[in-house]
Amino acid sequence: MQNPPKINFNRYLKERYGPFSISSFRKLEELYKKLSHTENSLTFMCRCRDNRLIPKFLRIRLPFRSNGSEKIKNRFGYALVRERINFLRYNKRLGVKALKGL
Repeated sequence: MQNPPKINFNRYLKERYGPFSISSFRKLEELYKKLSHTENSLTFMCRCRDNRLIPKFLRIRLPFRSNGSEKIKNRFGYALVRERINFLRYNKRLGVKALKGL
């Protein structure tokens, strides 16, 4: 008894459903990747907000240090964290809409 020949997935999709299915499948795959990345980033940013942390990529450097400037820097950092959370939530809604549209 012989094993059946191995066919790659793209060829299988093309033979079974036609050439249009490959591009649709690829688009669906990319949308799921973007959505999962957005969800992971949103989880990270929410944890940063809850623990009152400012991620390194959102920190700013001041040319001088004083108590007042440190307070301003921290408030600005927390505002940036909130802005990123809102931006990621918006991107997540767009991703879900795009998935529903397919």
